[in-house]
Amino acid sequence: MKKKLLLIIFLLIGIISFSQQNEKFVPGVNLIENTIVSEIKSQSSVLFVFKGDTHFINFYRDLSKKLKKQFRKSKQKIKFNYELSSEKPLESDLKSLPKKTFEKENFDVICYVSTTFIKGWDNHIIKERKQNYDMNLQIVNSGTNVMMESAKININSFYTTLTQNINSSKLIYILINE
Repeated sequence: MKKKLLLIIFLLIGIISFSQQNEKFVPGVNLIENTIVSEIKSQSSVLFVFKGDTHFINFYRDLSKKLKKQFRKSKQKIKFNYELSSEKPLESDLKSLPKKTFEKENFDVICYVSTTFIKGWDNHIIKERKQNYDMNLQIVNSGTNVMMESAKININSFYTTLTQNINSSKLIYILINE
């Protein structure tokens, strides 16, 4: 009886451990949610406000460079504010923060950008490290302070969070202009 019970337990453990499927990790940018409350009528000037932890300053600065390239084609005026804070910020992060801030009233549209649910695995393999995170966007009319659109973008990337900023900037450009 004990041998049969041990055999059944051994078989169940083996079946459970080998039944897991390997999902292929595909780097890319996917729009998960997009809630349009009202149409964006005038978007001649856009202020991007990056919120979150100061440790993401390099990520947000790279994203701002990519966004400048995207918006250069449309002749829209865009600027960036960094509202980043941390309990124990690194000195190098604080030095990287731009000091100049812009008044929100001087822009037609304000786009709040934040990053959540950052997951990483295979950290021991440097070049093939996988990362998954969500980028939240809230597009607000500057004059009325009414939210016009909110979106959640899921991003898969290899090595670092910066590798998908080009695709993220393209999607953000499409969300604001269309």
